Parts: sequence; C-alpha cells; structure tokens
Amino acid sequence: MLPSSGAGAIGLMAALSARHYKATPILIDIVEERLRYAQKLGVPYVLNAADDQVIDAIKNITHGTMAQVVIEASGANSAIRNTLDLASFAGRISFTGWPKQETSLPTNLITYKELDLRGSRTSAGEFDEALRMLSTLEINPQDVVSKVVNLDEIPDAVKELDRYPERYLKINAVFH
Repeated sequence: MLPSSGAGAIGLMAALSARHYKATPILIDIVEERLRYAQKLGVPYVLNAADDQVIDAIKNITHGTMAQVVIEASGANSAIRNTLDLASFAGRISFTGWPKQETSLPTNLITYKELDLRGSRTSAGEFDEALRMLSTLEINPQDVVSKVVNLDEIPDAVKELDRYPERYLKINAVFH
C-alpha cells in the first residue's frame, strides 16, 4: 500500500508508478476533481482529506498495518505531519512537496515507529528509469497535462492557474 498525499502532478505520477510496480496506490487530497480524475486513471483508492477519516480508511485498506511507504507531495504542513500517522512501523516516508513554512514533527513518534524519513527533490539515479517508463508509455505523461498553450498565452494561463489551481495539474507551453 502506498499512500500519496497530494493529487497534483507529482502525487498522481507517484500513484501511477506505484500501480505500475504492482503496489496498491492510495491518493489523498482535498480537491475532489483531482481525486475523481485519479480514479478515472485507475487509482483504486482515493481519499478526501477534508471529508474522509483518512487514518481509519488507511487502517481498513491495509488491514490494520498502515502503509509501508508514504509519499508526501503536497507540501501542506498538516499533510506532512499526518504522514507519521499513516506509516506502518518501520515505514518509509518521502517528502517531495515544498512546504511554505517549517513543520514541527514529533521525534518521539518517529523513534517509536522506527520511521525512515527522506527528503526528495530530484534523484539523478532514477532519471533513466523514469524516462524509459515515459518513453514506452508505461506511464503516459499526457495524463498530467491539463492544458497546452502557445507562447503568447502564457501570461493568461499563469493567471488562470493562480486563480483556479484545482483545475490544473500541469500546463505546458509549446513554442512554434
């Protein structure tokens, strides 16, 4: 079981990668549109952090063991803290989201559960595998592209993305 907190482009790609490797992805977000889209792409479990009892749901899905691996891709401070509760004993947590401010974490819980915490930004060792998966369409990169714009449309697209972030995963600009 691999919960990913954040159903943006990174979280969605993490869930699709997990599925590719025969893990069971669980995607958590507060934006219902993103969760519905993830289900459409085949993510079997989606949880709305605002509505669902996420910890109880993960406990139910994992038959009480919690998640061996948790990926935090949102950067939200509450989601960062919640990863500790979602992870199993001796679980691994990867932080890929960029928090806006520092997050305090209870080291007693980290020690008690023997958690392995990792920060991740870019991992050069995995680029070859990721590119292979994308080039063979084992994972389709178009699944995270919400809109394609021309060079002259970029300013309006940035304004729209800022105003309605829930509508977009990634906006690509093409140069002709």
